[in-house]
Amino acid sequence: MFPISNSDINIIYRARRNREPRFPFGITKKTFELVESQLKELDYKGPVALSCDDTKLFSAFRLYYDAAEECHFLIGHADEPYKLRVADPTQIQEVLDASKHEMATKIRLWCLTLASPEVTPIIVAALPITDKLGAVNLFPLLRRVLDGLIDHGFRVVSYASDGTEVERKVQEMLLDLGETKQYVISNPQARRPNTVIRYTVYRGQAICIVQDSKHALKTCRNNLFSGARLLTLGNHIAAYRRIRQILDDRGPIRKRDVEKLDRQDDNAASRLFSSATLKHLVDHHKDDALGEIVYLFVFGELVDAFQNRSISHLKRIRMVLRARYFLDTWTAYLQACQYPIHRYHLSRECLAILDIVIQSMIALVIIHRDYVDGDSPLFPWLNTTEPCEHVFGCARQVVKDFTYLDFIYMVPKLRIQLREATLHSHISDSKASGAGYTHTYFDFDFQGSQLAIFAQFPSDQDILDLCPLASQEADSLWSTLGVNATQVFYRIEFLAATAKAIAAKKRSLPVPPS
Repeated sequence: MFPISNSDINIIYRARRNREPRFPFGITKKTFELVESQLKELDYKGPVALSCDDTKLFSAFRLYYDAAEECHFLIGHADEPYKLRVADPTQIQEVLDASKHEMATKIRLWCLTLASPEVTPIIVAALPITDKLGAVNLFPLLRRVLDGLIDHGFRVVSYASDGTEVERKVQEMLLDLGETKQYVISNPQARRPNTVIRYTVYRGQAICIVQDSKHALKTCRNNLFSGARLLTLGNHIAAYRRIRQILDDRGPIRKRDVEKLDRQDDNAASRLFSSATLKHLVDHHKDDALGEIVYLFVFGELVDAFQNRSISHLKRIRMVLRARYFLDTWTAYLQACQYPIHRYHLSRECLAILDIVIQSMIALVIIHRDYVDGDSPLFPWLNTTEPCEHVFGCARQVVKDFTYLDFIYMVPKLRIQLREATLHSHISDSKASGAGYTHTYFDFDFQGSQLAIFAQFPSDQDILDLCPLASQEADSLWSTLGVNATQVFYRIEFLAATAKAIAAKKRSLPVPPS
């Protein structure tokens, strides 16, 4: 046999792309038929994870000829129908002047991830939108995608998005869409709040909301670096200046990680919360950087519960419960000391994101254990928005500033690029600085990992049995910081009882005459 040259391979790929059906505009019946055909080729019938993200679009109208309808269409506006029929292309300006449609500024993308690290994510739908759309406008789009997937027999277990205010509101609306379920984990310590896990059952399918764990890690890093709040942890604080000192010590972080940093740099956040950084702080700054050590350990472990490729689900739950108990004590400590939370705690947005991360890890385990048929494994790191970000990154390599029509034309090529990245893995440079997003959701060593642990789910009793251990670990961390967690919650109970007694006394006082 003669060897195949690179040019021959390109010709084969180009011919294959030309045979693929055109990616549909908007969300139509054809949208889900294409997804169904791809899953049939893979012979896959297991659960899928839905993710959504958006990015800036080059705002422009483009003319598109549809051979099937033998007509020209105008593409680039943000309203339905997304194809505006043009009878005479020579009178395009008149059509634009008469149109009241608003030009799109962003593209919103939905992707499906299958419960297998070596299967390429599936691009479901892409819509042109504007910056003005709020949760009330975006949620119906999500519902159309969900209904279409469920109508075609797909088993959706999660919906992932980034941590913006609008996206979190969309997720809350999803939880209210079906029958809201609560899984309560009783706190082993008296006077402390229970952990309540929420998910929804919509049209017979249990679905949980997920925050991207890497986004959560960067949010924790940005809270530590911002200087807008003094993160007070008992007798210690967590501050930027001690992290900056690691650079002077020639530690494991880079200059771009702390100076002129890219706040969306995944590698920088990973290096900051890595074991190497923790070891450096413990070895060189154990006495004066205890707050930073505990901060990096707790939230680094929380994100590692999603990203780790080798630990059991029971250990993941222990890690997120430890973070839950740590955050509960932190909030109670500030309230007991009567410190303003908006000055000495994490930001409201960060706390909301971390709460969803904690809930989603446990909810994924419960849903796969109780609602998914068969022995489908759970790979937590695949429940993420990384596939959407990866698609956008590949698209910008083809056309830096693409229009909506450019993206529609690029989809066949993007599928091949995603497949190539999934097969080769490790395409990103973990040592790079200022590299922005780093995609690792397809990194998995099948030979070095035991797949059986991902299909083993703990029972309710197993979860309850590990709660005391997670609580003790959180209390030990606070004890190291100089705080007695038990006394803190006693103090909270006393303050609440005092406030209640004062309020009752005020109600019993006679009303003075007017």
